[in-house]
Amino acid sequence: MEIVLNNIKKISIIDVHQLESVATFISNAAIVSDLSKFSELPIVGMGECLESVKHQDRQRISTATLTFNLPSRFSTRNRAYAFLFETLDKKIYIIGSNRHPFCKITTEVVFPGKATDKSVCKVTVEYTSLDGVKPVIIP
Repeated sequence: MEIVLNNIKKISIIDVHQLESVATFISNAAIVSDLSKFSELPIVGMGECLESVKHQDRQRISTATLTFNLPSRFSTRNRAYAFLFETLDKKIYIIGSNRHPFCKITTEVVFPGKATDKSVCKVTVEYTSLDGVKPVIIP
């Protein structure tokens, strides 16, 4: 089963070591008490998140892949991050947690096909866990 979340207009990150102080994970959602601890990324265009679910050894394994473009290079500085994102219809989701496994982040500089277009840094975040993408509840 695949779930696609298109039209992601806002993406923010937080170091997973800070996540425990602002988010509580429950079975089907995450309660985020302080959105100001997240740092917004200057995305170019819209992002997309694809979540695929499979069953292995009687367990549900979810793989979420978040892709977006940035105007310049993105460096993780060897840190683990969680990602909070908001869609055009004002729904907020989170991928990642403060426990292993952490999000796997890959970056690629994409050069334009035309001289008038700008180059971007394409960021792909992959998160494989039992939970996957969780909707966010703001108290």
